[in-house]
This record gives sequence, structure tokens and C-alpha cells, in this order.
Amino acid sequence: IALMPDQSEVSTWSITEVGRRHYTNQDGPTYNLPTVLENDYVLIFSAGSNFYGSSGDPMNSSGWTLLDSSNNFRFLWGKVMGATPDTTFNITAGSRGQALEVIAFRGVDTTTPQDVTLAYTPSSSVHPSITTATANALVIRYRFTFGDRDFGLSEWPIGYAGMGQAVRSYQTSDLGNVNVSLCYTQQDSAGATGTITTRNNNTGGNESSGTMALRPA
Repeated sequence: IALMPDQSEVSTWSITEVGRRHYTNQDGPTYNLPTVLENDYVLIFSAGSNFYGSSGDPMNSSGWTLLDSSNNFRFLWGKVMGATPDTTFNITAGSRGQALEVIAFRGVDTTTPQDVTLAYTPSSSVHPSITTATANALVIRYRFTFGDRDFGLSEWPIGYAGMGQAVRSYQTSDLGNVNVSLCYTQQDSAGATGTITTRNNNTGGNESSGTMALRPA
């Protein structure tokens, strides 16, 4: 599912999305990256239901930086692609459901892609506040759920409190209601992002919510 922002506003952003793919149903362990990559910064959001167990980081391809792994059912990686970018990545296959979202951004500072240290809240619907250091940083709110934590399009409405008017959202799902979802917007001035809370349709299962920011070049 994708909520399209006001394109006239997005066209003025310092960081823009140039490609994305999503995967479910244990398509791996080898996955194709978007074909448009060249000197871009790529993020992989991965979640699984009883998927990774206690084996640690399931990423098998080199050069990826593990950005977030607060528990064993979800991971977030980032990598700067060069003039000859990768075409695939490999993640250890799991036993049940999985959901992966791959997004490539252009205009990111390739020396310091993260503007500030990300923050997450395990077992919570609250996306914490971070304080950006650079004007026009791209603030990303990301969320992982599985089990009975079912949610949908209504969770990321355009104009969601704290996110401004230009927001995108993605969701993939698989066995056991495994979901990876995110929205992002440019924050014009450096400073606190504030918190937002994602509504849940159910109260069971597991969840984790995070906030990160990419620094413009």
C-alpha cells in the first residue's frame, strides 16, 4: 500500500526516493535490489514471525551496516551504493513468515548517512522523538509487527500528526500477519521531530516502532 504525497512538495526535497521493492512468502534467501541504483543509499527493513530465532544478524551479503536489531524478529540495514551497485542481497531464510521492504534514496550524505542516532521503542506503538542536526533531513518513522498486531492503510494517513502533509507509507505482510511499514517526510529545520503513535487494530502479538533521519548531501 502506498500513500502518495503532494508531488510538488516532494520535488523540492533534498532527499528523494528512487526505487523500492518488497518481498514476502520466503522468496529468499537471495533477493534482487531495485535496478535504478547508482551512488544511492539503500535501506532494508526486515521482519519475521519466528523467522530469525536467536541466530543473530541474518544478513549474509557484505558491506551492509546493521542499524537496528532490538530483538530477534526484526532488523534494519543500510548501505551506500557506488557507481557499480549491488544487484542482489542474501538473508538467511526463516521457518515461517517474513516481510522485507527495500528502499533506495538519492541525495543522502554518503559519508554520514544517518543524521543522528536512531531511536526505537520495543513493544510499543510510540515512535520516539529524535533531534535532527541538519536542515532538510529526511525523517523516517518505521514499524515492525507480527502475530495479532494487524494494521492497515488507516494507520498512516496523509497529514498524520507530527509528520506534515507529505507522507508515504508502505506495508508488506505474510504468514502470521508479519508487517513492515514506514512513512517519511522532510524536516525543513534541525530540531526535535516529536513523537507519533500508530493505532493498532488488535492488542496481541509483538511490535516495535522507530524513528530515524537521513542527512542530505
